[in-house]
Amino acid sequence: MRTILVLVCVLLAAAANSFAQSARPVSGEYVEARSAEVYTCGCLFSGQAETSGKEAIVAWKIHDGQFAGSSLAGMKMAAVIVGEAHLGAYSHRPRSSSIYLDEGTTPAQRDAALAFLESNYGELLGSIVAVREAPISFRKDNERTYVRIGEVAEVVVRDARLPEDAHPGSSQWYQPLVPLKQTALAMTLYYRFSGNEHPVRWQSDDMGITGFTGAF
Repeated sequence: MRTILVLVCVLLAAAANSFAQSARPVSGEYVEARSAEVYTCGCLFSGQAETSGKEAIVAWKIHDGQFAGSSLAGMKMAAVIVGEAHLGAYSHRPRSSSIYLDEGTTPAQRDAALAFLESNYGELLGSIVAVREAPISFRKDNERTYVRIGEVAEVVVRDARLPEDAHPGSSQWYQPLVPLKQTALAMTLYYRFSGNEHPVRWQSDDMGITGFTGAF
């Protein structure tokens, strides 16, 4: 009897270990750009908290991991978020998001990716108004990060250089919109959205420390 119990324990431990190995946490790279600065002087911070910061483009490049039984490794996904108020200053105010998944996503991956986003970032995304497939480019070239979502959106950032990139007397006022393991302030060089999923469109090459890059 004791031998049987030991064998059962060994089999259960093996099964648990196998499950833990198969249910790998999702990890990868992340970038965000907003319509207001996250590292700036007090005067700009005060003004932008009430008048700007209602829009953001965020993107994930997944290196490894599974969710809802499907592998997300190699996937790229992005969201364009439009809120009624500054996304960082008023985190509980209503907002809507359009979700973009890279071309070639299988139905199982699509379902798992949406479940991953809603489970981890549901409050940030708010009401999801559209889910689209589009060719998504997420690449680094020297110190710059480029994200392109078909013809709909584009972000170009580089790591911020302090203090020269910032206004005199600047401080960091906001954290990234999503939890990250490693974080760097990002100087946004170019930022646009031209889709029909939201009532606003924008294009800007006014440089500012308006976002973050990092690893999740």
